[in-house]
Amino acid sequence: TNGTATESSQAISEVGVFTITASPPTYIGESISNSTSASIGRFYPDRFNVIMNNTPAFADSCSGFTYQDQSFYYSTAPQLQITALNSNGDTTTNYGGSFWKLTSSLLNRDYTDGSAVAPNASLFPNTTSTGGVTLAGDSDFDGIGTLSLTSGNTGDAFMYQKGTPESAFDADVDVSFLAVAFQDTDHTVLSPVCYDVTNDGTCDDFSHSMMQGTELRWGRMIISNAFGSELLAIEVPLSVEYYGSDDFEINTIDTCSTYNSADMSFSNTDGVTLGNLTISGSGTMVSGQDDPANSILSTSTANEVGSADVTIDLTAQDWLQFDWDNDTNYDNDPTGRITWGIFSGPDELIYIREPW
Repeated sequence: TNGTATESSQAISEVGVFTITASPPTYIGESISNSTSASIGRFYPDRFNVIMNNTPAFADSCSGFTYQDQSFYYSTAPQLQITALNSNGDTTTNYGGSFWKLTSSLLNRDYTDGSAVAPNASLFPNTTSTGGVTLAGDSDFDGIGTLSLTSGNTGDAFMYQKGTPESAFDADVDVSFLAVAFQDTDHTVLSPVCYDVTNDGTCDDFSHSMMQGTELRWGRMIISNAFGSELLAIEVPLSVEYYGSDDFEINTIDTCSTYNSADMSFSNTDGVTLGNLTISGSGTMVSGQDDPANSILSTSTANEVGSADVTIDLTAQDWLQFDWDNDTNYDNDPTGRITWGIFSGPDELIYIREPW
């Protein structure tokens, strides 16, 4: 006798490994046992969808601003939501557990300045960064996971490098997560599972623009000249400035920059002996100037009359260096002159031991 075979089209809209069981009808009064196939698969998603799951923002390095040439970091780091889709655009909820093959070990990304707000500065880094990435939601079998970058100084570091002085501007950074970052590790060559926003079979980068959160200021530190009696300690006047609309002005919101006499040295003495000069004190700027309660004091221990230059080493705060030697490089520490034996007080007063 001749039998009849009936074909039927079947589709699997999920991911994973499956078996197919056939349950034949009764044939001439005889029951035929079910038959189960061997394991078929792994079936994998057609593509990924990616969205930014939060609003990334940068932290100030000082209260209210960051200096150019100074590193700054995320206060809120990007968190990406990754959804596995089938060819119909539906979520494949079985993409989880051991079937989740999207790695979190590398999330390649490029950064660029967003809108040319800094015509003289350049953003660094502008290539792939290596801060940590964490994966969550890959084991709950809903087809959705999150990849989160790291906030703070263990995450990606940014810097607007100094060019010629320019007015303050807001950070404005675009990030592009490269297509290679969103690929199922089982299928990366012939038929990659990746972010494909247009569903045209081509892997796409995922971009997010206008990450903001801190104002950039072009700054420098100043040591002003000072003079006084050779019998007294003379305060070394320190201040920090930033470039305003058309010139430098005191950065009155700087409460972070520090100073320490251990970083200061004398040179170019005139009339005083280098070995007789001492300097002491340390502190943090108050409204952009040295703290009156914690001033740097310089002394001529031998009561000599004369002068010396004093310089502060800004290696640890190089964003406050300036082009003091006019060679177009902003890499010089500030210097001021301290003069002992000159005192200009009120004309109506004569001080003991003051010539008149």
